[in-house]
Amino acid sequence: MPDHRDGSGKVKRKLRVRQAQTVLPFGVGAILDVQGESFVAAGIESWPRQKTAITSERLATRLGVQGFFAAPPTLNDRYDQSDHPGVPYVRFPGWLFCGSCRAMVRFLRENEKPGEPPVCTSCAAAPRLTPMRFVRICPDGHLDDVDWWYWAHSQLPAELRSSCSESKDAWKARRLSFRVADRASGLEALSVRCGATRADGKPCAAERDLLDILGPRGGRCSGGNPWQRRKENATCGQQTHIVQRTAGNVYYPVVYSALDIPQSRRTPTPGAGRRRGRARPSVLADPAGCTRDGSSRCLPRHDQGRHRRRRQPHRSTRR
Repeated sequence: MPDHRDGSGKVKRKLRVRQAQTVLPFGVGAILDVQGESFVAAGIESWPRQKTAITSERLATRLGVQGFFAAPPTLNDRYDQSDHPGVPYVRFPGWLFCGSCRAMVRFLRENEKPGEPPVCTSCAAAPRLTPMRFVRICPDGHLDDVDWWYWAHSQLPAELRSSCSESKDAWKARRLSFRVADRASGLEALSVRCGATRADGKPCAAERDLLDILGPRGGRCSGGNPWQRRKENATCGQQTHIVQRTAGNVYYPVVYSALDIPQSRRTPTPGAGRRRGRARPSVLADPAGCTRDGSSRCLPRHDQGRHRRRRQPHRSTRR
């Protein structure tokens, strides 16, 4: 039973996942949708110290690693106990939107509140925020949020893009909205609009629909992974593809399997082999007059002569 924690270690959400599912299908890097929220399993470097070591020398040699760990289980719903903390999951994608006012929010980890889902602070009713449907993936296995500010401004000239007041902090733009058109259907009805101002004080009003968002339109990969720490990321540079976060091509795990049969450490009892030999000599020894190679030819004759019923002379009961 993994949990979702913030930097202080406080539990925020209980997610019921079987221990075997932490390998497949909800392993490290896989997206888990639950209760209207979206998470990704954190890397094993973020797992608590209670993880169980697994020994498999042949598999470790093949993969070039030192060892393996099983996901730390949580027993009897004790997800709030420090001795059974479970596996940490990280919120992803980071871009969320409000279904009421349609405002988009880049939700940061420091904004997480223990036990509470993200809500819209602009609406009086504080409705729960919904994760964006699209993410971008890389051929080298990286996963990241879509640059929604750039998408909204991608059809503008470079000088107009740079004149937007949020161009310097585009990764956490605060004036984006996820709009739905009334007289359209499909991806064409969805669009991202910028509500910031330009350098001359006029509204930016940059907007682009999602009709052709799917495919290699996500720009160059930054090498980021939501399940790893930011300081461990490296620049990649591959062309990214934008896909729906629930698509089957988002997560392609490489699975290696190994079967180890541990050797018995029990000491054999002296004379056990001799007693078994006396109990069933026909099993351990070749039939008389046969070699092991020719036993298949002589055994039928041997059995026939051994088990042939002896014929009794017929006696008449008449007198």
